[in-house]
Amino acid sequence: MDTSDTNRDDSTDDGESFTDRLKSLKTNMSDKLNRAIDDAKEKKRNVDKKPKSPETHHMDELDPTVNQVHSRVDMTDEYVTIVVDLPNVDGEDVDVNAKPTHIDVRTFTSHTHHYDEEIPLPAPVKIETGQAVFNNGVLEVTFEKEPAPTPDNSQSL
Repeated sequence: MDTSDTNRDDSTDDGESFTDRLKSLKTNMSDKLNRAIDDAKEKKRNVDKKPKSPETHHMDELDPTVNQVHSRVDMTDEYVTIVVDLPNVDGEDVDVNAKPTHIDVRTFTSHTHHYDEEIPLPAPVKIETGQAVFNNGVLEVTFEKEPAPTPDNSQSL
């Protein structure tokens, strides 16, 4: 009977046992994971410290009861359309105030869902052409664009 298998040495060439090698790998992986977590926490702290530009300063940073709206602005040659998600809001609680360069969307409710947002427009619009539709928590506002100046309309000064 060959007993070489029962007396087998699980050590590596450098004399380290297989169990010791596993423990070393586990410690190494744990150290790397802890460093990655610490790095992620540090990056978050640095992001939180950055001053906000006026374009990203929303009312929800001043008042925690104010939520930021999710919006999309689409533009064609003739129209600018703004689509705003206002979940859990009734249409009669929505106030839209339009300017040629942006719209203000506010909700006034007794519920916890309160929105106050200024949404910039990609081109000047004719305010008097504005049409708003509110359906199932989605506000859609459409304006005709102001015509772009053409060389034919130019005047000498």
